[in-house]
Amino acid sequence: MLFTSAVNKRVYKQIHVRNDVCSVDMPKKRDKRITFGQDFISSAVAGFASKTLTAPFDVIKIRSQIGTPESRFGYLKNISNLFNRDGLRGFWKGNLTGCLRLVPQSTIQLIAFSRLRMILADNSGRIDPYSAFIAAAGSGLLANVATYPMDVMKTRLIAQHGNPKWAHYKGISHSFRTVIKNEGFHALYKGLSASLLGNTISDNNCHPD
Repeated sequence: MLFTSAVNKRVYKQIHVRNDVCSVDMPKKRDKRITFGQDFISSAVAGFASKTLTAPFDVIKIRSQIGTPESRFGYLKNISNLFNRDGLRGFWKGNLTGCLRLVPQSTIQLIAFSRLRMILADNSGRIDPYSAFIAAAGSGLLANVATYPMDVMKTRLIAQHGNPKWAHYKGISHSFRTVIKNEGFHALYKGLSASLLGNTISDNNCHPD
């Protein structure tokens, strides 16, 4: 996700400024012509646009993963059946939920990383690579745990029938209420451990760009 990548780059930029060992090619001085608010908003808009443009691929991927009847005959047949059953809107099912998750997830990650960095830094304000890794991993884990229920709801909205008459959930708020009522609060965190493991590994790889 473009917005998440922008947040990760901001995290690595902070590590680079306080630790010469971590090699991340980012400018040492911030461009004062762009305020934090402008930077945040532009990153959010870019993230929403990226998420929306790639939503059809995400829908097809999830439908193939959960093993819908239409996915048995390959991607092209899956796309054709989805369009015939749900129409063009079917390719953007769950997109709003995914977009709404971006801002709180990235905000929590930035705030948590800043706090963990302050706790783990030495008296001179510097942080070693091991502590930087812990701060980045910890902030990423916290952000993913806090917003994971929205990812679960996005997957369920994608998997259900596009026709309102056959749909199990009527919207985002209804899906939350229904899942908690019928399956319990813990159902909002199904698959969390696998998601955290994957995100921890991917979020803490140093990127050359």
